[in-house]
Amino acid sequence: MSGSLYAQAPAGPASQMRLRIPGNPDNQRPEAVFEFDRIRPGHFDELQQAVSGLGGAIRARDIPSARKHYADVERLYPDDPVLLGQLKSYLLLYEGMQLYFGEGKPAEAIRVFERLDALGPSFTDHLRPWGMASLQLGDSYSAVKHLQAYVDRGGSSRGFAGALGQVYHGRNRDDLAIRFLREQLQYSPGDPGARALLSRIESEQTIKGNYTGRESEHFRVEFDGAVNLAAAYQLLQIMEQAWREVGRLLDHTPRQKISIILFTGGSYRQLAAKGFAPDWSGGFWDGQKIRVPSEKAASIDAATRNTLYHEYVHALIHDRAGTGYSRIPRWLHEGLAQLAEPDNSTWKWNNYRPPAGWIPPSIAMLGTIGWNFLGPEAAAQLYLQSFSLVKYMTTAYPRRNILALIDAFAAGAELDAAFRQVYGIDSVEMHNRWWRTIGGAEGLKGRAN
Repeated sequence: MSGSLYAQAPAGPASQMRLRIPGNPDNQRPEAVFEFDRIRPGHFDELQQAVSGLGGAIRARDIPSARKHYADVERLYPDDPVLLGQLKSYLLLYEGMQLYFGEGKPAEAIRVFERLDALGPSFTDHLRPWGMASLQLGDSYSAVKHLQAYVDRGGSSRGFAGALGQVYHGRNRDDLAIRFLREQLQYSPGDPGARALLSRIESEQTIKGNYTGRESEHFRVEFDGAVNLAAAYQLLQIMEQAWREVGRLLDHTPRQKISIILFTGGSYRQLAAKGFAPDWSGGFWDGQKIRVPSEKAASIDAATRNTLYHEYVHALIHDRAGTGYSRIPRWLHEGLAQLAEPDNSTWKWNNYRPPAGWIPPSIAMLGTIGWNFLGPEAAAQLYLQSFSLVKYMTTAYPRRNILALIDAFAAGAELDAAFRQVYGIDSVEMHNRWWRTIGGAEGLKGRAN
């Protein structure tokens, strides 16, 4: 019967019941219709009640009740694997959807979708939330696998096209990155992140021209093969060494290969001139790739080596923090990045002394300043202070504490709550203790800026 959860055919040997499960509210999938053949004598009323309860519970998103009604159907028809498999598939679909969209539990939702996938369902509705949950957890391999399968089978990329474009860019599939970023801009023309990344990819393609690639165990480099072949191989050796050394520093190794673009001559400056990096920068990590200039085509000089280590720290913190990366204060990852540079022991700021009469900003203020909009001298002071502060925090306290601080920020802890959780003091007290060790005469008071 139209609009009803079930419809009964005339009684008799071939009696049937049609079960309608409402469509997926998140992608407007049509309702599912099942037919029950060979209903056993005396079981019709019980089955009708169980089916009605199952469909009603799913419609109300009451998963515990839906499980109970499914158990009733299973008790009545234990030897009908096709019927039970279909019903179980839809029950698990809605259970996973509820966990991901309704309760914000991506890891639990993925476990449900894995159970569903093992049943070999006839639909693909679970692939979309499965891929999106994987993105949320930072598992780009699983995200691409399931989202691309969903799109390939006719699904819409609305809701994840921009994220998929970013992942493909990191995997050096800029053809697919451009496709999905353009789709994202069709869905959301005002998306600044998608527009900026698309512009950068298209600009890089013009600048790179006929760049080629080489790979090592953990890295991939793109470079101008005509002049930079030797430098590219040297770069891969340096990065494998960084993989070991920085991995020990941060107690973490990346889950997939990291890509580096080695720009020759003035091509990096062309990119910076388009606004993709400060003109004073020696390299940058954009969340997907490391980009560095090489002024010497035949080899990697000491400054570029430092930059490679520095930017790799950003990549590793990004991988460690996952979706919480944006919560890590700039001073913390810039300080760690400088600490990891192989030649930092020779820097003039290894024994940092601020200019006469200058009061360094508080830790709270360091986290709110727009570094990229500063001139080179002002930016240098922030880098110097961050390096000195992080060096103090990793020598006066166990190094594992600063890793715990990263994890606390990534999990959503506010500034002082994170400091109290890890160090037992707030950020003002940490600032004052550091300031006194470098000869500061007077510390901050209260929540000073």
